[in-house]
Amino acid sequence: MWIFLFYLFTAPLFTQVERSTTEEIQKVLKEWNCYKAKFPNGHLETVLGLFQRGDKVKLVSYNILLSQLDLSHEPEHRWEKRQKGIIEILKHLDGDIYLIQEASLLQTEWIKENFKDSHEIISPKKGYETLPVLFRKGRFVLKRSESRTIGGSERIRYVHVVDKNSNQDLHFVNTHPTFSRIDQRHEVVEAILDLFCELNRPANFIVGGDMNAFPPLIDFKKLPYWDGHLLHSKFVREGLTDLREAVLLGHFGPNSTFTSKSSDDPTPFEGEGVPGVLLDRFYIHSGIVPLYFAVERGLVDGAYPSDHMPICTEFLCKDPSDLK
Repeated sequence: MWIFLFYLFTAPLFTQVERSTTEEIQKVLKEWNCYKAKFPNGHLETVLGLFQRGDKVKLVSYNILLSQLDLSHEPEHRWEKRQKGIIEILKHLDGDIYLIQEASLLQTEWIKENFKDSHEIISPKKGYETLPVLFRKGRFVLKRSESRTIGGSERIRYVHVVDKNSNQDLHFVNTHPTFSRIDQRHEVVEAILDLFCELNRPANFIVGGDMNAFPPLIDFKKLPYWDGHLLHSKFVREGLTDLREAVLLGHFGPNSTFTSKSSDDPTPFEGEGVPGVLLDRFYIHSGIVPLYFAVERGLVDGAYPSDHMPICTEFLCKDPSDLK
């Protein structure tokens, strides 16, 4: 029992984020005995023990909404009004690694300033949209970073680090496939999979970001695209798994990642979106053991800081001998 209380009471305490999904995760961990019957005998105790491992990695992905799009939104949703909330959410999630999408150079500099003491930051020095990757100082050693630009924006950012806590190599791809050009969206996914193969399909490989993966919910005519399952199938054919399908504990938070009001009203910042429309996703290879998948529904000062809700997970890496 003590290890579960240790996790609960040593978790970071935050007061700025309201109705946080993170608080729901902590509640389940605290009240784990109430949920034992929902799992096979002994499973929940084993999973909760994994939360105490020192080599556990917290991964966060967040589309922060490009500042160049400010004129498309009401004044209260423009960057100068949202930037405090973005930082509050990111710090509240307390990630070891962050994958950020839709960051202008202005926004990237803002993130660098706010995380300069805790995280190393990889990002380009030019471009319309960038994909910053942040990793915790002192824990990770950078081995390689590579960027691929399509249509004037960074669409793929690959980062290879070594985790000092586990002495394992981790391969991350931060991505934001194109929204409005459907063929280019698939081109980006195919480029990610080409990279995966070029790297000789590493076991500890994770893709995260805003995939713009709209599912084919044919009854919802106002969805702009229905090609999400086609994108998904391309990852699966190469041996990658949607992280949500591999979690040991469960899915926390909304079953959507875009803050639209409803299936009939796509206005952002108004609600928890259309169930089943998870534009933001993680894909993993065989070495990654995810404990949960979460969509952070938290508000700052009563508002969503972006038109997307961030996603996060905590994961471990399998021992290399288990993969042989």
